[in-house]
Amino acid sequence: MIQAISTQSVGLVVKGVVFSALKYLFLGNGDYAVRVLRHLRTGVPPLLVMTFPPKPRGRGRKLMPSPVREAAEQLGIPFLERDRLERLDLNPLIRELEPSIVLVADYGRLVGQELLGMLPGRWLNLHPSLLPRWRGPAPIRRCLMAGDTETGVTLMVMNEHLDEGDVLEQVRVEVELEDDYLSMSEKLAAAGAKAFHEVTPLYLQGKLQPCPQVGEASYAPAVRKEESLLDWRNDALSLHHRVRALNPGPGTYTFFRGRRLKIIRTVPHLEEEGADIGELVTDGRKLSVGTGRGLLELLVLQPEGKRAMTAEEFLRGYRPLPGERLG
Repeated sequence: MIQAISTQSVGLVVKGVVFSALKYLFLGNGDYAVRVLRHLRTGVPPLLVMTFPPKPRGRGRKLMPSPVREAAEQLGIPFLERDRLERLDLNPLIRELEPSIVLVADYGRLVGQELLGMLPGRWLNLHPSLLPRWRGPAPIRRCLMAGDTETGVTLMVMNEHLDEGDVLEQVRVEVELEDDYLSMSEKLAAAGAKAFHEVTPLYLQGKLQPCPQVGEASYAPAVRKEESLLDWRNDALSLHHRVRALNPGPGTYTFFRGRRLKIIRTVPHLEEEGADIGELVTDGRKLSVGTGRGLLELLVLQPEGKRAMTAEEFLRGYRPLPGERLG
């Protein structure tokens, strides 16, 4: 499905210089792509968004559009839905729209050489890490799980390999202890969109040359289902990193009185002791759990079948007994 397309060019001002007709296509699918698209829209919007077609989601397995399509509709940007992008899809678009760039973010598919060769050197990727660290599908979550205090976004020229393209720009972003997946996605999307708008015109004019990635590469695999279950034998800090990396979804959980208890927000206290592993401790207002090292304070929880609640609400409703444990 494709909506009506306007090929009207839009000017961009970078450091006092006006660059007209920055025309580009955007490929994306996930939540990070949605945030990038919204920030791109505040500057020069893409001519067209390409994303996956509707897929079954939720308990009812109802066909639902991709988050990127929903964002494109809200922003008034034309979109094209394809499960796999083919040369036959791109040929007429390139002829009609005459894009200078194809920008990719959180697309979820490798782009092969056949497509890359249609606009050589003009496929760019906004990857939310400081490459070559955290190549792969889950760089934001793996950065948070690892406890990185700094990450960033890389604008690179794509090749047929996974996140191995030459770098046009890298922007460093601080990771704070309270940051979770949503807040980091927002920070990195904003930084990435700004970098794209500032750097791309210089690249197109031949004033900026891409450079090879430098440093030791690491891989960011997709999150496995079993990683959502918290193991209280780990230390409080690593458990906190796990909670924030998987918040809001897929989320982390434990068990309380035989039922699932989702853990949504926490604060680690590494130097505090006084509880066995998995044991709940409270002063009547705060609620913490013993870990392999230190206490993990539980700020927001969600019992199975209930709404999310603060620790105080949980204490009033469930009244944990002395010595009760999670897990």
